[in-house]
Amino acid sequence: PPAEVYRVVTDYSRWPWVLTDTSGVRVEGGGPNDARVRFRSQAIGYVVTVAFENIPDRAIRFHLVEGPPGGRARGVYRLDPIDGGRRTRVTAELYLDVVGAAGIFVSGSSIRRKREAKLERDLTDIAHWFAARNRSAAAAPP
Repeated sequence: PPAEVYRVVTDYSRWPWVLTDTSGVRVEGGGPNDARVRFRSQAIGYVVTVAFENIPDRAIRFHLVEGPPGGRARGVYRLDPIDGGRRTRVTAELYLDVVGAAGIFVSGSSIRRKREAKLERDLTDIAHWFAARNRSAAAAPP
């Protein structure tokens, strides 16, 4: 259900155990709905700080506060209930760009590759986390 996906994704301090792209996670303030989180992203290749403005159980929204020189980023993961609320459709949007002098040295194709790698890795990790959890629950004796 969307509430479970939301709970897993907004448990920021546990990201390294769920999201293989992240390391060195530090929650600088706030809570699940409005945190400010600093972490290293392998796909992006930098330590970044993002601020969240989430809608509980419906959307995870963030924007880049600090990151690579000239970096601009924002995104949203929408959590829509399907199958009578038993499952979740996740729709992701991620804007990533480099502006100013730094933008001269970074190609548009490089930015697209990083954006796609980040989205694919995060969504795959979340799907794997829930699949493993569901397999464990199914294997447990009644």
